[in-house]
Amino acid sequence: LKDFAQQDIKTSLNALTHALPQANFMLDLNGEIDHRVKVIGDITEMAEVLEMIGFTDFDPNKKGRDATKNFVKQKYFPVHKEMLSNETLKEICEFVAVDYYLFDFKIPEVCLSSSPWMQYVHQEILQ
Repeated sequence: LKDFAQQDIKTSLNALTHALPQANFMLDLNGEIDHRVKVIGDITEMAEVLEMIGFTDFDPNKKGRDATKNFVKQKYFPVHKEMLSNETLKEICEFVAVDYYLFDFKIPEVCLSSSPWMQYVHQEILQ
């Protein structure tokens, strides 16, 4: 981790920011939906959502940034969900529960009954 700690502060803050629930990116400093948010759409419907708001040049086949080619992310933050303990996974679920609630993300099985909050979120999604 010494190499990672020596990265510039911007990189470190960027990593921290991206650990937050996705709903945080829609809020202003007062905790309200930012006035610039005009539409919220499902990524699987990206072409249709962008067309609806006037962007007609969207190419769904064009690839954006690819984290699989980022040395720091691959070395220090590899994606191996199977290595997470159930307790760690439950803590992550609690931390990003608002995303499950607002965006209808699939809740991992182990999290479905991990707390009253997660049970509530699951029941709301099912309705």
